Amino acid sequence: MVVEQIERTQSGVVIWARVKAQNGICPSCTGRSGRVHSRYDRKLADGSVAGQSVMLRLRVRRFFCDGPDCPVGTFAEQIEGLTVKHARRTSLCRKALEHIGLALVGRAGSRLATRLGLLASRSTLLRLMYALPDPDVGTVAVLGVDDVALRRGRKYATVLIDAVTHRRVDVLPDRKADTLAAWLREHPGVRMVCRDGSAAYADAIRQGAPRAVQISDRWHLWHNLAKAVEKTVTAHSHCWHTGPPRTTTSPREQRTRQRYAAVHDLLAQGVGLLECARRLGWALNTVKRYARAESAEALQRPPQYRRTLVDPYRDHLRRLADEPGVPVTRLLPDHQRRHLDELITSCPQMTALVARVREFAALLTQRRGADLDEWITTVRADDLPALHAFTHGLEMDHDAVVAGLTLPYSNGPAEGVNTKVKYLKRQMFGRAGFSLLRKRILLSQ
Repeated sequence: MVVEQIERTQSGVVIWARVKAQNGICPSCTGRSGRVHSRYDRKLADGSVAGQSVMLRLRVRRFFCDGPDCPVGTFAEQIEGLTVKHARRTSLCRKALEHIGLALVGRAGSRLATRLGLLASRSTLLRLMYALPDPDVGTVAVLGVDDVALRRGRKYATVLIDAVTHRRVDVLPDRKADTLAAWLREHPGVRMVCRDGSAAYADAIRQGAPRAVQISDRWHLWHNLAKAVEKTVTAHSHCWHTGPPRTTTSPREQRTRQRYAAVHDLLAQGVGLLECARRLGWALNTVKRYARAESAEALQRPPQYRRTLVDPYRDHLRRLADEPGVPVTRLLPDHQRRHLDELITSCPQMTALVARVREFAALLTQRRGADLDEWITTVRADDLPALHAFTHGLEMDHDAVVAGLTLPYSNGPAEGVNTKVKYLKRQMFGRAGFSLLRKRILLSQ
């Protein structure tokens, strides 16, 4: 390409140029031709210079195609890397607008592009994004599956990633089992699937990829154990009250005790759970929760504090973070460790609880999934009802839990993508649909 003239106008910079090549290459038969049919000027928006828009006025030629079997009579010459057929922008300008659109979308992207000297309306940015091809799914050996809320509590989608490379594979419009099962049948080759405890996803994998190994996510296992531990600690919190009993209670505690008494009074009269729910005007699950509790104290929620135990020591921990070789178990002062030991030994249930939590932590960190059954048997022998419910959930998803405690894969990468999706969703909330969100999830980095 030969630049003939550069002109600066009020709207930007105009560059006049022409193609220097002697022959043109037919896009249909790839044959060369030197017979010129005609000439014309193309207007191409190019990348900006110093924040000013650049317009390229390119003189191109139209050639006759001499191929005997070629269906094309004439063709216009193209410059590789600069022009494509029917384009109004150079490849550089188009790619810059595509990146701006993926990052900001709509009006915000249009304003930024204008400031950078790349004139484009919001509709143009949307059109460019929709024209981008979806990435090739390829063969995914280890698949990560997680749901993401489009409208919390109402509408959800399913994000699929490659659990090894963390590449975003696809986004499904819902989290139904049939949708995921159909996708798995269309994309054979999945050998393992990392998921949370969703029964719908488990059923979908059994239908769409029955030979695939299901892997339960370790973070969700630990999170569920933490909730069971919290319930147990709350139920036995009276074991730590060394002072006189409190004479006042909060309105929430009074309401819990009144509801507990109302349910158990009806049960003592021989009234069934469904009839209790009808008489009290409560949901059946609420009545079941009060009926199964051993006492009203077991239903009390632990107090919520704004400050945490770590707050007074944050500066100290930050300084130690820069010192290599500091064991984590020695960060707490000795008097706090002694106080923790006193709390643990004050109640036999707490002593057993701490032992079981430490044993499960060893199973999780040391990848000892084969010892899960032995741990469940030990827990069943303890007086820990909340942990019994936790082990019941483990047995219902036994094979996936064992795989999660044994194999190195997890659903952590999918959770990371989920966090990024929340940012994209909030950025375009109420101004776009699922198709645009899907495009941004797959193509944004």
